[in-house]
Amino acid sequence: MPRSLIGRLAGGGEGIRAGIPLIFFLFLALSVPGCRFGFSSPAGEYAGSWSEPDQSTVLLTLTLEADGKAVMQRTVRWPDGRTEADSWESEYRVGEDQVLVGSEGKVYGVFRRQGNALLDQRHLIDGKPIRLERKRTQNP
Repeated sequence: MPRSLIGRLAGGGEGIRAGIPLIFFLFLALSVPGCRFGFSSPAGEYAGSWSEPDQSTVLLTLTLEADGKAVMQRTVRWPDGRTEADSWESEYRVGEDQVLVGSEGKVYGVFRRQGNALLDQRHLIDGKPIRLERKRTQNP
């Protein structure tokens, strides 16, 4: 009777040697950059824009730095030419598929990771969550 693939990888009665390829594969998967099975760092710059009911356009940039710092810049433009801009700094931490932005025990934003984008499901525009797309990085 043929043994299962998992039984063969785990060594299934053939001693430790049969389990070495599985251990090596797991070590390799955890140590090689880009081979993290969805646990990659969200660090980078994200941007999005949308129209509000008051006819203003909001442009938002969120920068997540590798050291856990988050910087958000927001610019609002109205049809009459008025512009308002603000920015703030905070911290972020990464959950399973979420990025929590906040500080001093307060959560300012909860973004769900979806590919190269962050979705803010707490803030909907036309029934859809705000979407911030990751900007491509330029190599020097």
